[in-house]
Amino acid sequence: MDLLAEAQREGDLVVVPAGPDNHEAVVRIETIEYHSEDEAPFPVDKTKHILRKYEEDDDEEE
Repeated sequence: MDLLAEAQREGDLVVVPAGPDNHEAVVRIETIEYHSEDEAPFPVDKTKHILRKYEEDDDEEE
């Protein structure tokens, strides 16, 4: 799945790596903001990325 091709919107549920062990967590997109690297609110080298859009089927896999 090409996440760049798939539009993400505020309110969407997505799966992201979380915590020091990078376990998968379902989160809601609160806001979408664009920043230059030097004005980013969080260190770019520590930023984690969306793995995929959450689907209800994801609950059944666990």
